Amino acid sequence: MKTAISSDNINYKKKDLIFIKIASFFATGFYIGLIPVAPGTFGSLPGILLAFWLNSIHPVIAVALFLLLFFAGIFMSGFVCEKKGIHDPGYIVIDEILGMALALLWIEMSVINVIMCFIIFRVFDIAKPFPISYFDKNIKGGLGIITDDLVAGIFTNILVNLFIRVMV
Repeated sequence: MKTAISSDNINYKKKDLIFIKIASFFATGFYIGLIPVAPGTFGSLPGILLAFWLNSIHPVIAVALFLLLFFAGIFMSGFVCEKKGIHDPGYIVIDEILGMALALLWIEMSVINVIMCFIIFRVFDIAKPFPISYFDKNIKGGLGIITDDLVAGIFTNILVNLFIRVMV
């Protein structure tokens, strides 16, 4: 007589649980997103470290690594949301990490520039002016979770670059 749960099913479920834990660890920014107050703000901080690192390596390698993290972020955050049955929960902060890193990409990493990028990025991410709001509302799944923050990062980068050019 065959039982309803075979050892294959149990192994699959264990593997699935392990992958959910790995995906959650990555999507929550190494569990930073589980901080109960302002997880997006705290989640943006590792993006500064990522930007320091990306700005210190060859631009082609930096783009390749960023794209790898981008696609991993789409997959992992989409997977976690699908398994949890919710869209873009606050504890998923890989989008803030990548958006903040993009905001600082190829900008001189002075204290004032980092602070300026951080504040502008957080304002864009929270207020979601157009077209950031368009991406937030109209793209679903992991891609939607990541894209609005990347657009906020791009706009931040452009604004700070313009400010630097005008002030120098």
